[in-house]
Amino acid sequence: MIRIPEWLTRSVTFPLYERVCRRDTLREMRRVDAELRLPADALADRVRQRLQRLLIFAARTLPFYQRLFDTCRIRPERDDPYAALQRLPVLDKATVRANAPDMIWTAVPGGPRPAVTGGTSGDTLRFFLDRAHHARNMGARLALHHSLGVQPGDRRLYLWGSRIELRRGQWQRLRDILINERILDAFELPPRRMDAYLAFIRRYQPRLVYGYGTALALLARHALKRGGPPLPPPAP
Repeated sequence: MIRIPEWLTRSVTFPLYERVCRRDTLREMRRVDAELRLPADALADRVRQRLQRLLIFAARTLPFYQRLFDTCRIRPERDDPYAALQRLPVLDKATVRANAPDMIWTAVPGGPRPAVTGGTSGDTLRFFLDRAHHARNMGARLALHHSLGVQPGDRRLYLWGSRIELRRGQWQRLRDILINERILDAFELPPRRMDAYLAFIRRYQPRLVYGYGTALALLARHALKRGGPPLPPPAP
């Protein structure tokens, strides 16, 4: 099994990969790190302001939300953003499929990028993201991992993915090796496959295992039946 030294991934390959992708993931991680140290009231104010800016942007830019806000009598410039959210209906996959063209900001810097999700149901939905979203999302995840003692570049294992995400080509597999990540199928977990996963975890020794809660719980219960967890407990 090929394992890149974590110090090399942290210092070279992961920052270089993010630069090639033209994303500010590490800067976003530092921003979230700093915000997590803010007093609770200051952080709450910042979250409220951002949510209000998001609602205002949606009302001004996206036809779907313009119509929806009119129907729900929401005025983002004046309404409390949390109260406005409570008046909105739950967004489901069928609604997204039916209204996708009116929900996409085509002028986003760098252009919209296709993405897919199966969720826990396996019902695949195609949608679009942008570089800034990816950087913020990954930066927030890295900041949370950092608060648990896991650094960028440390080995990570993801029990995750839709069928499309799991059909990874040579470039994606090379990318996983270079940034110290591996992804395993979370949808089909018969005992034989979970035995193979536990054996892989013992060999790979990830610092963090991340995934769907139900799949992780199932794998953990299976590990206990097989004699205990595949990883030693973290050092105090």
